[in-house]
Amino acid sequence: MKALALLLLMLPAQAAVDGVVINSTTGKPQAGVVVSLVQPSQSGMQSLANAATDAAGKFRIDKATEGMLLLQTTFQGVPYTKVLQPGAPTTGVQIEVFSATASPASTSISQHIVFIQPASDQLSINEVYFLKNDSKQTYSDAANGALQFFVPAARAEASSVRVTISAPGGMPVQRPAEATKQAGVFKVNFPVKPGETEFNVAYSMPAGDSFATKNIQKVADTRIVVPRGVTLTGDDVKAMGADPSGKVNIYTTTAASYKVTIGGAAETTSTQGASGGEEDTGQPQIQEVRPRVYEQLPVVIALASGILLLGFIVLYRSGGAKGKSQK
Repeated sequence: MKALALLLLMLPAQAAVDGVVINSTTGKPQAGVVVSLVQPSQSGMQSLANAATDAAGKFRIDKATEGMLLLQTTFQGVPYTKVLQPGAPTTGVQIEVFSATASPASTSISQHIVFIQPASDQLSINEVYFLKNDSKQTYSDAANGALQFFVPAARAEASSVRVTISAPGGMPVQRPAEATKQAGVFKVNFPVKPGETEFNVAYSMPAGDSFATKNIQKVADTRIVVPRGVTLTGDDVKAMGADPSGKVNIYTTTAASYKVTIGGAAETTSTQGASGGEEDTGQPQIQEVRPRVYEQLPVVIALASGILLLGFIVLYRSGGAKGKSQK
C-alpha cells in the first residue's frame, strides 16, 4: 500500500500538457508561438515552463499539472489564455488565437447602458458598453484604444475613472483609463476579440439635480437606468417604465448629447414598507435602535446600486427590457 501511495504521489510530476494552437482567422495551426504554463498562487502568477509550437502548431510541456493551470500565449501583440481547471484533460488542449487588425470596421457598440445613482453627496455613474466584434480578427489599436468615452465631471482625471472589462469567456479584469487630447475624453487600450466584450466605466460627480454627457463613439441608443423612486426628464429622453423586477426605472435616448433633470429619491426598504403613521394602541412601543451599519449608509447604497446594475444587465441581456419596449 505504501508503494502504491508513493506511485500516486509521483504521477503528477510525470504528467505533461500538450496540444495545438489554432489561428481561427486562417483556420490553420499556428507555428512559432510560445506557450507558457502558469499557475495562480497567493503570491501571484508563477511561470512553470514554456514551449514553442512546431510547424504543425503543436506544443508539449513536461511539467506537473496539479491544481488550476493557465496556458498563455501572445500572438501579434495580443495575449490569449486557456484555463485548465483541476481534473481537466491536459492532453490535446486547443488554444485559439486570431490575427490582429487595427481597423475598427467590424467592431461596434451593440448596447450602451448608463446607471445613475443619486446620493446626498454625489452622483455615482456606471456606463456599460458592449463592444461586438463580428469578424474573425482581434481588433487592437493602442493609439486610439478600443473604446473612447466622455466623463462630464469638471477636471476629471484618469485616476478617478475605474474600468472593468469582461472579454468573451474571460474573467473581469481592470484596465486604466487614459486621457486623450480632448478634455474629458478618455480611451481604454484593450484587444477586442471576436464575440462581445463588456466595458464597465465607473466614476462619480458632485451631487446635483442634473446629468449631462455625450457619446464619443456611435451608439444606436442609450438606456438610462435609475433606482425606483428616481425620475428623469429631458429633451429626447423617453420613459420606458420599470424593468421586470420593478427595482429600477428605465429611460432611452438616441441623441449623441443629452441632459436629464433628476427628480425624486431612491426608495429604500424602510420607505417601501412605511404606512405613514402608527396607531396608538396604548401598548408599550418598541423603539428601533439602528445598528452601526447606518453610519456607513453611503457605502451600502453604492453596493446596492452595483447589485441593481448587475441585475438589470442580466435581465436586459435576456430580453426582458427589449420585450417591454415593444409593448
